[in-house]
Amino acid sequence: MDAAKAKDFDLAKVNAEELPEDMRKLNESERRAYVEKAAKERSELQAKIVQLNAEREKYVAQQTKAQSGTSTLDQAVIGAIREQGQKRNLKFD
Repeated sequence: MDAAKAKDFDLAKVNAEELPEDMRKLNESERRAYVEKAAKERSELQAKIVQLNAEREKYVAQQTKAQSGTSTLDQAVIGAIREQGQKRNLKFD
């Protein structure tokens, strides 16, 4: 699909053996329609991925902010390591 975006790409010049199985049976105009449809679906999916990732990042930020006052496992482990290290005169930056 990415190759089809190139200006010098000609679908008619592509060898049929190089095409996916379901495109081999199609004529040239059907192949073009297939590629256009697949490119459109792909761009819609990529837009959906971007949207969902933004929502996920927002959710993670909210959850992190909400948990900042509570002790998490990470914070408990780091605290225990620092406490044990201080008993052995280790310094952490």
